[in-house]
Amino acid sequence: MSHIATSLSIGNVASCGSGRAAPPPWFLARKKGRDSGCGKALDMIVALCDIIGDMSTLSEYIKAQPEKTKTQWAERFGISRPYLYSLMDGTRQPSIDVAQRIAKATGGKVPVTAWPNMAAIVAAAKQSASA
Repeated sequence: MSHIATSLSIGNVASCGSGRAAPPPWFLARKKGRDSGCGKALDMIVALCDIIGDMSTLSEYIKAQPEKTKTQWAERFGISRPYLYSLMDGTRQPSIDVAQRIAKATGGKVPVTAWPNMAAIVAAAKQSASA
């Protein structure tokens, strides 16, 4: 697996503009204008990070609404509480179905594309459609 795919699968893309964990070194090199040899794929990731950095994360959304418990949020999203915690701390990524339920339940404030795995799929589909 390439270093790009590895970083996408573990969620490093979401950290680019959001103040969470530091992005991988190859991303920083590209962001600063130094070519790390990954070309168009990194350009796409930079664009995704700019988009993702402007969105609310699930964790931020839930913390901004302390009147509900994590159990209530999990029930509202139709997932287990341990799975909710994993989504909030970034150790897991949702399926498209779960991402859509979260987007609907949050009124679009945590959109499907807020998740790195979903944002990458959307960007790839747009890129292949324009090719």
